[in-house]
Amino acid sequence: RACEAHILRFAEESFLHNVVGAIAMGLGAFAQAETSFERMKLIDPESAENHYNIGNARSEQDKANLAINSFQLAILLKPEFSNAHNSLGIALKSAGQIEPALHSYRKALEIDPNFAEAFYNMGNLFKEHGNLEDAKRCFKSSLEMEPGLCEAHFNLGVIYKTQGKLDQAINSYSQAVEVNPMLHEGYNNLGLCLQDQGDLSAALKTFQAAVKLQPDYTDAIYNMGNVLKDMDDFAGAVSCFQDLIKIDPSYD
Repeated sequence: RACEAHILRFAEESFLHNVVGAIAMGLGAFAQAETSFERMKLIDPESAENHYNIGNARSEQDKANLAINSFQLAILLKPEFSNAHNSLGIALKSAGQIEPALHSYRKALEIDPNFAEAFYNMGNLFKEHGNLEDAKRCFKSSLEMEPGLCEAHFNLGVIYKTQGKLDQAINSYSQAVEVNPMLHEGYNNLGLCLQDQGDLSAALKTFQAAVKLQPDYTDAIYNMGNVLKDMDDFAGAVSCFQDLIKIDPSYD
């Protein structure tokens, strides 16, 4: 009975620390979450999932090197832990270790070929280093697995706009704001593409949508003023630029 009571207390304490840590993560209290998961580690040092949770809490606090250690421990205990490989990639990228980060994303996808987030993260890494074709391939793959991944649609729009492929950019930005109607940056970028195509009326509507969502969004206010100027609505343009100066007198 004493042994059973000890086991029960062990399970209850483990569960409690895990629950407190999870709640703290959800509330953005990452230091508190790390503390709870660390207490859990004292009870069960062989839990790969707990080392993974510690790594995530550390990543959220920009403790990249410590997070790397935690994810590596999780993988040592559970080599086929695809989430840990993916999160290790994120931490390695934050630490400037690009090739190891790519290796981690690829390992995550080797374990789980349908891992949309790993495709997305690898796409971001390629995009940030100017490898736009590989980035596009990764973002498209992520969307095949998870069509509602707003960020992937948005980043495809950025790439297509950079490449001068306005029709594709418009399609990608349109899908991004369809998935997330609160994405003010998506409306702004969509407006720039429409403006480049000469559809000033449609561009104006999207800039207005961006400003409605984010009233102090200076880039959208500036773009709206430019479109109104191009439409010969000089009074409207002046009003926009005056609003812009009130929000940010140093806007350039």
